[in-house]
Amino acid sequence: MTIRNLINRNEDIVHPFTSTESVEKILLDNYYVVVMDNGEFKGIVTQPDIIKAGHNLIIDCIIPKAKLSANDDLTKAIDTMQEEKQFTLPVFDDTDTYIGSLSYTRIMENIYKSGQGPIKDVVVPISNIEVNINNVIGPEEFEAAKQMFISELSHFTKNSIQVIYSSLELYKVAKENEEKDELLSSIYDNTKKIDGIVNKLIQQYFTEVN
Repeated sequence: MTIRNLINRNEDIVHPFTSTESVEKILLDNYYVVVMDNGEFKGIVTQPDIIKAGHNLIIDCIIPKAKLSANDDLTKAIDTMQEEKQFTLPVFDDTDTYIGSLSYTRIMENIYKSGQGPIKDVVVPISNIEVNINNVIGPEEFEAAKQMFISELSHFTKNSIQVIYSSLELYKVAKENEEKDELLSSIYDNTKKIDGIVNKLIQQYFTEVN
C-alpha cells in the first residue's frame, strides 16, 4: 500500500514572515503548519521546530526535512521518519510538486483501523526511546476490540502527548520559576487526562461482563 491515500491535503498554510506567536494555537491543535510564499512550498514547521529554533518569524524556524513521494509505501515512510527523527514529512508528486504532508500518527491510525501492518513488529518512537510492539493476533472478536481500542487510544491521547512533549522542551530553556511551574502544571494536567482516557477505554473494551 502506498501513502497516497493517507496524505493530509487540508492544511494550515502560513506566509514565511508570519510571527511564531500568531500560530501557537494552530501548532497546539494541529502540530504543524505549511510555509508557502506565493504558492511556492518553503517547508513544514512543527512544534519542536519552533522550540529548537527559538526565532520570532516562521521562516527562521524551518528545519530541512526529508521528502516523501506519493508512491512510497508505508514501510519506507516509517523508516524515513524514524531515521530522520521527524514524524511529519512533506509529500511530493512525480513532478516534485508539494501535494501535502504525512504524519506518523496518521500511518499508525491507518494500520490499527485496517488490522494489518506493513511489518509484523512496529517500532514506536517516544522522544529518543524506541519501543518494540509485537503485533499479536488473537481470535476475530478480540482482534476487533483490540483494533478499536488502539485506534481510539491514539485519537484521544494525541493532542495531550504533543502538549507534554512541547512543555518538556520549553521547560529545558525556561528561566523563570513561574514559567517552569506553569509548564509542570500543563504536563501534570495532560498526564492525568491521558490516564483517565486509558482507564475509560480499558473499562469500555476489556472489562469482564458477568
